[in-house]
Amino acid sequence: MNHKYQSLFKAVFFLLTTVTLNVYAQNGASKSVEDVKYLPITLQEYLVQVESNSATVGAKKLAVESTKAQRPYMVTPNINPSLTYSRGSYYNATPYSPYVAPGSNTYTLSGTIEGWGKRTARTNFSDAEILRNESELSSIVKATRIDAVFAYLDTLRVKKIYDSYENAIRKLVAKKEKAQAEPLITAQMNSANDLKYFAYTMGVFAGNSSAVLLEPSGNLNAFKTREFKAQVLVEQALNQRADILYFNDAIKSAEASLELAKKNRNINLSPSIWLSQTPPYSSSGTDYKRSESFGFSVTMPIPTNLLFDGELVQEANNKLSLELYLKDLKTRVIAEVNQALMQYQFAKTKLVDEEKDYAQVAKSNSDNSTKSIILMRDKEAELVDAKINHAKALIYLQRVSGDYEIPKI
Repeated sequence: MNHKYQSLFKAVFFLLTTVTLNVYAQNGASKSVEDVKYLPITLQEYLVQVESNSATVGAKKLAVESTKAQRPYMVTPNINPSLTYSRGSYYNATPYSPYVAPGSNTYTLSGTIEGWGKRTARTNFSDAEILRNESELSSIVKATRIDAVFAYLDTLRVKKIYDSYENAIRKLVAKKEKAQAEPLITAQMNSANDLKYFAYTMGVFAGNSSAVLLEPSGNLNAFKTREFKAQVLVEQALNQRADILYFNDAIKSAEASLELAKKNRNINLSPSIWLSQTPPYSSSGTDYKRSESFGFSVTMPIPTNLLFDGELVQEANNKLSLELYLKDLKTRVIAEVNQALMQYQFAKTKLVDEEKDYAQVAKSNSDNSTKSIILMRDKEAELVDAKINHAKALIYLQRVSGDYEIPKI
């Protein structure tokens, strides 16, 4: 491209960008960047969408519902009642003549008497499974929300930087400094691409498949700097972290499953009672009156399954495995908390330094000159980076220490 056409391209691009900025300035409800429409959304509104549309969260909610639906069956006595009716006997040919086969009616009622402790163990296991699934759901929801917050903040970072370019370009245009504005216009175009890129990530978390992308909004000053003590954070993490609470409930479920396996080795009894009614009949010149007879029987299986302990060993090992994972997790939690605290201290110090530097530069560059406008834009970008990094470090530190509260911004 020769110099003539290159200059023409820059002029047209500058004009289109200026028109776009003016349109956005007149409509604060939504913005359009390079033909991409954005819909403003607060962090709280975004998190509601994330939790509602997350497939992982939705699937786990269904698992919780399924587990609860199984409870009435699990707590009900397993009596297996059955009623049998038999009629006869019938012969297609009598053994001799005159042979009479009276048509008797026999009723048999049978059922099961469960082995000692089976129902109680089954009930306890059902309750423990419900608690385990609810705990896992809570852990998934919290992890999903935090991951979504990071995607939101990453997009907000780019949006703030895009807006800082916009502000500087407007000032330069007002001063008729087109040559000085052109590099900023090019950089803003790159920011527009970044904004679109991260907005797509936001849309994935929120299940947003529309052509309109989500535009984060909020005041980053809501993330105030805080003081923490490592020991307090560690103790809080060991008592409140969602993954630790899940493993505690999973171990309780494994204990209940082991107890259920033990109780299931107790034998069941199968009692039955029968009643037979024979109508009056005559045979060989003898009249027989109506008669009834009844009986009772109990079936007791021979417990050959008690010769094998494979199921007990499997359940015991499952419980032991969970305990080992929990022990390892607690060790990692201590390291994660201390590492996150180090990251937060650095991010907080960086933020404080950038705020001081920004205030000092703003004070010494209040003349609204071209140089001051460009310098302040650079400082705004550095301050935005520092604020976002501080916010993410704070949220991560709270996450690893078991505090999942997210400030309203």
